[in-house]
Amino acid sequence: MVGMRYRFQTIGEYNAALSLYNVRCEQTDGRVNGREYHGLIYFATDDYGKTIATPFKASRLGKFASRTAIDSRFEKAKDKIDVAPTKRKVADVLANATDKSDFVTRLKARNIDVVFRYTDEGRIYGVTFIDHSTMTVLNGSRLGKEFSANAINERFNNPTKVPVNNPDNITPIVVPPLEQMPEDTTSHSQSPTDTEQHTQPSDGQRQSPGFYSTTGYGDTDFTLPGLDLFQTGLSFNPDEEEFRRRMQRKKKGPRHRF
Repeated sequence: MVGMRYRFQTIGEYNAALSLYNVRCEQTDGRVNGREYHGLIYFATDDYGKTIATPFKASRLGKFASRTAIDSRFEKAKDKIDVAPTKRKVADVLANATDKSDFVTRLKARNIDVVFRYTDEGRIYGVTFIDHSTMTVLNGSRLGKEFSANAINERFNNPTKVPVNNPDNITPIVVPPLEQMPEDTTSHSQSPTDTEQHTQPSDGQRQSPGFYSTTGYGDTDFTLPGLDLFQTGLSFNPDEEEFRRRMQRKKKGPRHRF
């Protein structure tokens, strides 16, 4: 029934789907009574893929499990499989997985099973993704180079060689320091008393509210040009000054020449 429900393109992908049910198949080719023979033999396995019973021919299961039926599904699947949905989900999980166990767990949460094949040394030489949502079985290399067996093996068996998404491996962004403005040594050398006397205007020269400067030299050092016309206090009149001087000369009287 697996051969009828799922779409796959190789015998390896077909076996990956069968392994979820502890079943494996092998192709058999030969000649029987002078006739060429191509068939499939199925095996019951344990959780580690080891055979635990006598193998049996595909004919005992039915035509849907025969070599002819499975080969025909290879051809039909080529035009029907869309790898994009599965690739998006696997890429998202791979980017966030911390290790292989976490990778498998996260994939199951997305309704995807993954089957690894190992060498005797423990190296991953094959990886197949079974997407139960799209009913497709895909070798990692079909999704892209970054999902191939070699890439997955490097990602989880040699983590020091592969950049992992964590803050320690992120290149820090260096922000240049702000330029400091030169200090006004004159203003800092003044005592608090001198500063108060300098900034406090006299009664006759007090400025009107709202016309103080807001420059960096002080809050009340300068007034805006022209605003002194509105200041209270004594003003200078040339005519009045000339009249005052003439009156002073009359009081003194004429000078006598000797």
